[in-house]
Amino acid sequence: MLKRRKKMEAITSIQDVRNQIIKACEIYKLYPAPQPANIHSSLRYQDIEQQSQSDKIYFRPTPEEVDDADTVQFEWLPLLSIQERQLLWKRYSGMGWKRLAGEAKVCERTVRNYINKALEKLYRKLR
Repeated sequence: MLKRRKKMEAITSIQDVRNQIIKACEIYKLYPAPQPANIHSSLRYQDIEQQSQSDKIYFRPTPEEVDDADTVQFEWLPLLSIQERQLLWKRYSGMGWKRLAGEAKVCERTVRNYINKALEKLYRKLR
């Protein structure tokens, strides 16, 4: 018999929306980037061994956390425009304000306003 999973925490403020997006970004960062198949490396065995020892140790997310991250990415973010989605995801994945402003070709304050408006819009739609 399948267990019924707990629902995502209730959204009571814009801060809760922001925290859920941050959590989703952190969970997706844990997954390795897709690698092309059958690439042969010229690294020597010692280099590979040193590299594997220096890799970060992380904990796997629970299935509930992955479900919550999927809910954010596939149910919440499509409610926004493409530009709003990209700004939110890049910012909460760790991109700095200056770089975001440079990519959007606006000042940092304008980027902050865009992100705050996107969070408010998402909060209103989720209530």
